[in-house]
Amino acid sequence: MKAQYKLRSFTCSGCGKFVEKRCPPGSKYCSPECYRSSPRANRKTGFDTNCVQCGTAIYVQRSAKRTRNFCSTACHDAYQGKAKTVHSCKVCGSEFKWSPSRTKTQNPTYCSIACRNKCPEWKEKAVIAGNLAQQHSKYMTRLELAGSDILSMIGHPFSEQVLIAGKFTVDAVLTGKNIVIQWDGDYWHGYRAANDNAPLDARQEKRVALDKSQDAYMEKCGYRVLRFWEHEVFNQPESVREAIARAIQQAAA
Repeated sequence: MKAQYKLRSFTCSGCGKFVEKRCPPGSKYCSPECYRSSPRANRKTGFDTNCVQCGTAIYVQRSAKRTRNFCSTACHDAYQGKAKTVHSCKVCGSEFKWSPSRTKTQNPTYCSIACRNKCPEWKEKAVIAGNLAQQHSKYMTRLELAGSDILSMIGHPFSEQVLIAGKFTVDAVLTGKNIVIQWDGDYWHGYRAANDNAPLDARQEKRVALDKSQDAYMEKCGYRVLRFWEHEVFNQPESVREAIARAIQQAAA
């Protein structure tokens, strides 16, 4: 809805006529034409310069002042192209160009995201970074806290949320014994389904397969893996503690 201004009287600063009209407070001109012809509308606050690419004379507004100014997008792109440096892709070996501003914050190693994702070195670093980020941001679950209490009662030093071989994080590792402790939730790791003679759902199947794969990998790396179910940790903590203590004694023998 158009604003309803009060009726005001003033002398137009452009044509000098006495005006009586509805207008905003502080109005000085009787019409847009008078405003456009006034010195105020035509004043320049910027500066004249030349396009750094083609040399064309241009006017730059004060608000748009930059270190380098161009008359068009085409001149800007052409200038950027001259400043780019040539690099060789680490994966496919093809040459690619990067602008200096980009090389200040990134390492020109790959010509594309596809090549970057194929690099084994990059994938390993990405997995490690992801696991560390998850480790630092993750709150301990009720099951993990109960398991931590059991380990504390045994008295042997241990570390929690440990990154193994730069691949995955385990719940706990007993210091100096190469023994990994995993606290498995009854539902997510498939205990309830197996004991109720019910099929595993897709998420449980994926988790069980991942558990087997991780156990096999850790055993090849020299670790002994002990897994305890959620109901064992909460309902039979003494049995869990005895099983871990026996593993420590066997490792010392």
